[in-house]
Amino acid sequence: MPNENDLGLETLLSVRAQLGVDIKEDLLRKCFEIQRRHQYNHDRTSSSQAIEKLIEVHVDEAVNSASKNGQG
Repeated sequence: MPNENDLGLETLLSVRAQLGVDIKEDLLRKCFEIQRRHQYNHDRTSSSQAIEKLIEVHVDEAVNSASKNGQG
């Protein structure tokens, strides 16, 4: 039986698929893990900073990939 974290992540991934949202599964998994890791921390700064850094890296990788493929 999956634990709550697995169920939460699987629900998030399922909704992503149902809505046809173009977000990489790896990015969602990493965001979910950050939120899970910081869920009991009253200071949301560390969670926000980690998510921001993750998104910046993801965007940089997407831009670099598009540039290499002649799309940018």
